[in-house]
Amino acid sequence: MALWLSLIAAILVVIASAAGIVSTDTYVRETSSGAIQGMSQDIVNLVAVTILLISAYFVNRGSIKAFLVWSGVLIYLVYTYTIYAFAVHYNRLFLLYVAILGLSLYALVVTVVTPHLDRLAPIVALTTKARPVSVFFGVVALLFYGQWL
Repeated sequence: MALWLSLIAAILVVIASAAGIVSTDTYVRETSSGAIQGMSQDIVNLVAVTILLISAYFVNRGSIKAFLVWSGVLIYLVYTYTIYAFAVHYNRLFLLYVAILGLSLYALVVTVVTPHLDRLAPIVALTTKARPVSVFFGVVALLFYGQWL
């Protein structure tokens, strides 16, 4: 079910991103910097959808690594479309933003509560080193902190 939800979300992301890139009035209420950021984000969203679709194909074939990538892209979509829904000035794509947010979030929740996640724990435990991952996330947090000062 979560795969189907993510596929519907992917279709909606393509529509919203294409409209944001092509149409001049999508970000007309934003500052010039905000409009450029919105269009740039739409381009990145198209890349994310490509990764989502490729990883969904491999998740359907049983790949655990693809499952992790697919889940990460869902988290990205939830984060991105939360910003679109709450921070971008109201425009004609608002309901599309909310639909993408809802579909992505619901797909993520369904994924987290699915019982097949027990197959993931031994694989991650054997191959993941805690210290490098902790350092990486600490560096990312510090970079974000520095960026928003």
